[in-house]
Amino acid sequence: FLCSSTYVVTVSSVLTGGKQETLCAQIQNPTARLSLTISLALDTTSSIILQQSITQNFYTCVRFKVPLVLVNTVATIQVSLQDEATSVNKTTKVMIEPPDIIHLIQTDKPIYKPGQTVQFRIVSMDVNFLPVDQVDPNTNRIAQWLNKTIVGVGILDFSFLIIPEAAQGTYTITAVTDKGEEINNNFDIKEYVLPKYEVNIFLPSVITILDKEATVKICGKYTYGKPVQGRAKVEFCRKATWFFWFTERRAEDICRSFELTVSCPADKLRITLNQVLDLAPYAQVVVYTLMPSGELVADSQDFPIQLCLKNQVGNKKVSLKFSSLQVLPAEKTTLTLKASPKSLCSVRAIDQSVLLLKPEQELTVDYNIGVKLVTNSDVRKPQECFFWKFDGTFFIYFAPPGAGIAQPETKKTVRTFFPETWIWDLVPVGDNGSVNVVKKAPDTITKWAAGAFCVSPVGFGVAPNTGITVFQPFFVSLTLPYSVIRGEVFTLRATVFNYLSNCIMVKVTLADSDQFTYRACEGCQYSVCVCSEETRTFSWIVTPKVLGDVSLKVSAEALKTRALCGNKVTTLPDVGRVDTVIQTLLVEAEGTPQMVGYNALLCPPKGPVEKSISLQLPEAFVPGSARASVSVLGDLMGRAMKNLDQLLAMPYGCGEQNMILFAPNIFILNYLKSSGQLTLPILDRAKVFLESGYQRELTYKHTDGSYSAFGMSDDSGNTWLTSFVMKSFGGASSYIFIDSVYINDARTWLSQLQKKDGCIRSVGNLIHTDLKGGVNDEVTLTAYVAAAMLELDGNSTDPVVESCLKCLTAAVNGQLDNLYTVALLSYTFSLAGDQEMRSKLITHLDQKAITDGGSRHWEYSSGSDSLNIELTSYVLLSLLTSPPLENFGLDYCSGIVRWLVQVQNPFGGFSSTQDTVVALEALAKYAAATYSPQSTTTVTVTSSGGLNKVFVVNQDNRLLYQEEQLSEVPGDYNITAKGQSCVLTQISLFYNIPPPKGFSAFVITTSTLAKCNAARPQLILYVTVRYRGSREETNMVLIDIKLLSGYVLDGSSLDQVSKKDSSVKRVDADAGHISIYLDGVGSMYSVTLEDDQHVRNLKPAVVKVYDYYQTSDKGVTEYTSPCAAST
Repeated sequence: FLCSSTYVVTVSSVLTGGKQETLCAQIQNPTARLSLTISLALDTTSSIILQQSITQNFYTCVRFKVPLVLVNTVATIQVSLQDEATSVNKTTKVMIEPPDIIHLIQTDKPIYKPGQTVQFRIVSMDVNFLPVDQVDPNTNRIAQWLNKTIVGVGILDFSFLIIPEAAQGTYTITAVTDKGEEINNNFDIKEYVLPKYEVNIFLPSVITILDKEATVKICGKYTYGKPVQGRAKVEFCRKATWFFWFTERRAEDICRSFELTVSCPADKLRITLNQVLDLAPYAQVVVYTLMPSGELVADSQDFPIQLCLKNQVGNKKVSLKFSSLQVLPAEKTTLTLKASPKSLCSVRAIDQSVLLLKPEQELTVDYNIGVKLVTNSDVRKPQECFFWKFDGTFFIYFAPPGAGIAQPETKKTVRTFFPETWIWDLVPVGDNGSVNVVKKAPDTITKWAAGAFCVSPVGFGVAPNTGITVFQPFFVSLTLPYSVIRGEVFTLRATVFNYLSNCIMVKVTLADSDQFTYRACEGCQYSVCVCSEETRTFSWIVTPKVLGDVSLKVSAEALKTRALCGNKVTTLPDVGRVDTVIQTLLVEAEGTPQMVGYNALLCPPKGPVEKSISLQLPEAFVPGSARASVSVLGDLMGRAMKNLDQLLAMPYGCGEQNMILFAPNIFILNYLKSSGQLTLPILDRAKVFLESGYQRELTYKHTDGSYSAFGMSDDSGNTWLTSFVMKSFGGASSYIFIDSVYINDARTWLSQLQKKDGCIRSVGNLIHTDLKGGVNDEVTLTAYVAAAMLELDGNSTDPVVESCLKCLTAAVNGQLDNLYTVALLSYTFSLAGDQEMRSKLITHLDQKAITDGGSRHWEYSSGSDSLNIELTSYVLLSLLTSPPLENFGLDYCSGIVRWLVQVQNPFGGFSSTQDTVVALEALAKYAAATYSPQSTTTVTVTSSGGLNKVFVVNQDNRLLYQEEQLSEVPGDYNITAKGQSCVLTQISLFYNIPPPKGFSAFVITTSTLAKCNAARPQLILYVTVRYRGSREETNMVLIDIKLLSGYVLDGSSLDQVSKKDSSVKRVDADAGHISIYLDGVGSMYSVTLEDDQHVRNLKPAVVKVYDYYQTSDKGVTEYTSPCAAST
């Protein structure tokens, strides 16, 4: 009897664990009593969903609870149908998923520039997040947050600084739940400028061959909604057509053909869908019918459903609204947010220009369903059938790859000093379900796109997007160069925009100032008519009088007048009748900047200590450029702490130099932690430098785990630098996330370089060329690698370390005449705990020490300041690393510290990068060993001119940087310290000098090729460098080109610099300077400059070349533009 019956069972192919699901069963034409049993089998358990005795046509739907699972699990739906004689058993597989949870990751904007901060939020209902990772385009893990938990109803809030050198591309934020589920969101890092307007093209959907013309509409619109005046260039092109030819092959004729007319009943059925809220934004309805013949015909249709989440029903709907659609710049506006009581809402408002660069997807919740059919019927779904008739040769047209409607190219416009993200707030909503937030509008004239999502005990809700336009009836914009040199004259331009419906009479005023003089340009008027949708530009000839930042204040005012503009009546705006813009211009002194530091470590516990300092200027210095200051710190590490981002007055453009922003933070944090002075603000600031340095260093990593000065552009990794990075990453892992994979990979790479005798083979270019040659090169490198591994984990029994120590022991037993190597060996054996070898080496070093006035240091060579500082610092580290040796205690160390302090630069660093790192590590250890918390010292600074400044240093302010400007330059000063603790004093002298004459280690010449008559004058600068110093080979060489006032760099020429010469390893441009890094000299280098803001009386700009690690080897010259003489 079962053979004549038809049965259908439907159930979702994907079930959600722990939820109620629906199963439907239908039996048609039963010829006897049937017994129906449907069950769900999961693993070893089975539960009955439906059990029914059937004697007639039957249809029913039942709800059943799905077992809870933690991971996706396959289950079985079992259908059993029996009569008195026979039985039928059918099964089908379904997937049971863990309960759906809404996860959302939102960034404050979709695209960032290198150097900006990424802000993002994660919301998830009832889930604890374990790791939250951020991955760069090279899949390097650059940040991690662990064990972050959302308590109750909440939102996780994060921020992350992207380094200026970050790789451009797509980054991924990944959140992983405790069940291992990943939620991802991407954002882009690229160098961009915000567009001022967008261009939309409207085309007809079809153009036929009979059409003689077609209408194309082009719309340009500023982000604040006004149309763009301009000219459009439109080009039509026809995409390439692909043709395929086929030879006609006719099939045999069909033997018979016939037509059959059939008819079937037709009717309409109305279906009411209930409780479809959970199916938003689309409900997929599946309809099937059993035909009398037993055939099953099915079809499905998607129906859109308005997204109405539980936090968006009735009067609890999430909404966001500004008090007005348009406000003036800096005007206050009220943002009203409505949601369910006790909601926590994430509110964001970003510049519409950002969305023009990278449109975002709006928040959506997708819901997809599948249906499983268990039936003995033939199943068919209606489908369209196509018949292609081939009459001879034919062709098929395909769109070529990438074909489609191209996005219009956006005109780039530089916009500065204005936020791209205006609002990024977490706003709690009170019991009344509404909150008002008062915000001050930014100065950017644009539309701000705003949105919000909220979480609450009743659920999740998303507010419809809204916006507010910051607009002014008319406004003024200034155009001025980045900087000028004293004595130069430039043209200040102010452009007024009028977007009123009528003409206005505008008066533009440049405010008087003691900082500059100005005069009107020839024939210029400053009260003119500006009609609707027009602009007018006003100019002044400005001559700065002072050095530093000069403030320029320009006001545009709409005047009340009866005068006509042509034949039009003028009006006044209701609001915003005056627009004032204040911008600063940097005025620099001519010549080359110089700095000199006079440092002293004064320790008065045994009585008052005095120090006399005479500030003298060279004969050839630039008048007016000299300035000086005195500073006092109660902590040896205070100056370095204050200037962590600028320890050196030189750029950091390679993998080794980057560590100057990284390693010193570790030493300082370790010292502050051991002395109990570490505070949360200091820790947060240091972590910013550590995180950015970590990111930046990964850009210099090779795929084999090694590191080199310029990353993958170098042929291989560098033994010395890889060791440095390895130990630094290990030290930083106590404070920030460092992926241990990078440390282990570096260690593995280094171990592969070990030779049979235990020494480490040198790979890659050594940073210091002074260390090249002979066995000392290999011994020194092995000592450094061994010390790095010992600093990493202190395991002297590690096989690689043990072999290194054997190599070094053999070298010590031989003849050592290189003091640098001896100092490094003493430090390595100190770390290894070999007291006998340590004592032998330190005794040898003591015999070579240079003492002078209570200070003590060592010299590698008389002309190598950087290596002398390193050498001396390694001796200090050796003395402080293990238990003190007899006659080499803290008193002995104090003389070394006194000398190191004397050679410290005004920023807290030293001569170069590596000596700064080693010296600061040594000073931090000494500071920790001599720290005394309860003490007070008074420092008095006097001068012959009557200065009497008193500084008080105690436990509360020992980390405070106390500074006073000195007015007497030149001048004689006396510093007196009284009290119980040591203090660090420094007098810093800054001045400019003309390009020096006489012998220099580098010969540098410049020449120019100019196009002065072009609409935008262009200048090609050629720089030729030649080394004539005493050394056989230079270290890394850096060319520093200062831009002429008013000139900007043609960025495309930077790429050409590195392509033309393999010695160019990196080219940077920042703050009016171009830095070219070389690993050899002897070529000509060129860059292209453009006259962006014309400056009169143009002063020459300086080109400087110097050895990065031997800064006394340098050369300086000047260049100017031939166009300056023709103006």
